[in-house]
Amino acid sequence: DDESGLVCGLVDNCSGSSKIMQVAAGDYHSLVLTSSSSSSSSSSSSSSSSSSSRCLFAFGRGAQGQLGMGDTAGRCLPTPVSFPSKVEVLKVTAGVSHTVAVTVQGKVWSWGDAGQGRLGHSKRHSRSSGYGMTSSYCCSPELVEGCVSEEHITDVAAGSVHTLFLSKAGCVFSCGAAEGGRLGHGPTWGGAAASEDVPKLISSLRTF
Repeated sequence: DDESGLVCGLVDNCSGSSKIMQVAAGDYHSLVLTSSSSSSSSSSSSSSSSSSSRCLFAFGRGAQGQLGMGDTAGRCLPTPVSFPSKVEVLKVTAGVSHTVAVTVQGKVWSWGDAGQGRLGHSKRHSRSSGYGMTSSYCCSPELVEGCVSEEHITDVAAGSVHTLFLSKAGCVFSCGAAEGGRLGHGPTWGGAAASEDVPKLISSLRTF
């Protein structure tokens, strides 16, 4: 059936010599992070060395670009997400329709639904969605901007419309929709919390 076909596809596309390191699930998309190792030897010195590489696979619905494939098409089988050379994903998290990844180098990449600033990109990704409507989404991984670009980020978490970032120094940043106080920045003028388009330090956590 369809379900067993997806499972077989996952094994065929992601396993082999690779080890599955992490999985994450959004509402309609899934992510699998793998790591593979290779070894090489030198005949002159009779020595050998090994190296590892990581690959992020995505599948499911892609209507908001949450798969990171450069388009809004869905994928029924795990498909590699493309990053610039030397970029290796350490951890990944999924919101309802956006994806955020931390690299080994401590940088953060995000893609998918950009509404209310949840991706942490300073610019809006506005596209026509027909019938005179526009939507905001990013179809390929882009670096998160703002203060986190100067930090070494070690972990991320995604809610439905907001994202949290943890730095190596123990600082927490947030961006996205602020309704309900979810960003931790407190109320703004008039008592209404505003959305944050780029990550902002949660200053009250500095006291812990």
